[in-house]
Amino acid sequence: MDEISQFPAPGSRPGPCIAIGAALSWEIEAVLDALRRRVEVRRVDRDCWRGAAGKIEFHVYRTGVGIRAARRSTARLLRRVPASLVVNTGCAGALADGWSAGDLAAATTIVGPPPRCARWEVAAPVHEMICEVADRRRRPRRARLATSRLPLLDESQKRFCGLELEAQIVDMEGA
Repeated sequence: MDEISQFPAPGSRPGPCIAIGAALSWEIEAVLDALRRRVEVRRVDRDCWRGAAGKIEFHVYRTGVGIRAARRSTARLLRRVPASLVVNTGCAGALADGWSAGDLAAATTIVGPPPRCARWEVAAPVHEMICEVADRRRRPRRARLATSRLPLLDESQKRFCGLELEAQIVDMEGA
């Protein structure tokens, strides 16, 4: 049996899956492009899709901007979908030389926000799974991700954050 035929048909009882959220529609386009058998899931939300990459089932949803919107939309999704993992994706800014617009990054560590910087390690199997289902033509680069409460708009703020937190990339107000 091939990978696609093993993927449950829309409307069947869903099994555990990975939920991927992003604040803006354009931030999830790359994720949607990587999915096969993608269908819109209206019973969850107006901006939610279901699909597969390899043997993994995904629900991809738009969270909206800000922590409150993300919390609400994620809670709504988790009431209807038995997700075993929730991943946030979106646009990040480069803090180190050698990165270009359009590069894909997969965080190995998340640090911040200043001044009381917490540190979260991304479990190796989770990181490997993200790299496995990524677009084969654009493999993600491993990166330490800084998180900030506010957008870092000034180049000197970005450089300071990169040096202070030893990070290669920063999300835009994800904290």
